[in-house]
Amino acid sequence: AGVSNAFLTGDLFNLYVGFEILLVSSFVLITLGSSRERIRSGTVYVVVSVVSSTIFLIALAMVYGAVGTVNMAQIALRMDSIDPATAQLIEVMLMVAFGVKAAVFPLSAWLPDSYPTAPAPVTAVFAGLLTKVGIYAIIRTQSTLFADPGLDNALLIIALATMVIGILGAVAQDDIKRLLSFTLVSHIGYRLWGVGIGTGGGLTAAIYYTAHHIIVQTALFLVFPQNKVSYYSFLMNLLYSQLFHFCLDDSSLSPESLPIYFLLDEFGHATVPEFDAIV
Repeated sequence: AGVSNAFLTGDLFNLYVGFEILLVSSFVLITLGSSRERIRSGTVYVVVSVVSSTIFLIALAMVYGAVGTVNMAQIALRMDSIDPATAQLIEVMLMVAFGVKAAVFPLSAWLPDSYPTAPAPVTAVFAGLLTKVGIYAIIRTQSTLFADPGLDNALLIIALATMVIGILGAVAQDDIKRLLSFTLVSHIGYRLWGVGIGTGGGLTAAIYYTAHHIIVQTALFLVFPQNKVSYYSFLMNLLYSQLFHFCLDDSSLSPESLPIYFLLDEFGHATVPEFDAIV
C-alpha cells in the first residue's frame, strides 16, 4: 500500500504519507524474530527514516508556504514565480530527504547494517522496492518540479561517489549479504547519474535500469536464505559444484544448484548481454 501510494500520488503530502506507511511496516518486518541484532538494525533504520521524514515535512511546509499548494502539477506551474534562492533551498531539502530514503552516499550508512539482518524474503522485498521509492521520488521531483539544472552537476558528483564507495565497501566484505547490500548502494549511483544528466535519455535509462534492478537484486537476496553466508566459502562451493557434482533439477533449490542460480543472476546484475533478459 505504501509503495503504491508513493508511485501513484499526484501531490507531495500523499507521497509523505506513503513514506510513513513504508516506515511503519518496514520496522515490523526488519525486527521479525525479535533478535538483538534485528532490534538494533531496526532501531537504526527507524531513527534514520524519522530524520528523513522530518526534513521532508519541513520542505513540504516550505513548498506550501511558497506556492500555496502541494499538488505537483500546480507546483511546477508556480515554481518560477517564487524567489530562486527559496526554490533552490526547497530542492536541496527534498533531495536530502529522498537521498536518505534511496541510500545515496553519504546518506547510505544505514542500509548495509539494516538489510542483512532481516529474514531473506524481507531483505529481498526491501532491496527490490524500498530504495527504488526514494529514487522514484528524486526522478519525479527533479523532472517535474525543478526545471532549472542548478543541482545537476552536484547530482553527478554524488552519483559517482555513490558508485565508487558502494563497490569499495562490497570488495571489503566477507558476509555475502553485506556484499550485496553494498553493491545495491553502488547501483543506486548509476540511476542517480541518469537523473543528473538532465536529459530525456538519462531519465529513460534511469527508469529502465530501476525496473531491471528490482528483478535482479530481489533474486540475488532470495538465493541466500541464511542470515550470514561467508563469501569465500560460497566461492569454494561454486568451484566444488562446478567440478564435481553440479545437479540442477526441477524439484527443489538444492545447495549444489545455488551457485549456478547466483552466477546466472550476477550475469544479469552485470548486464551481460542476453542474461539480463533471462533473469
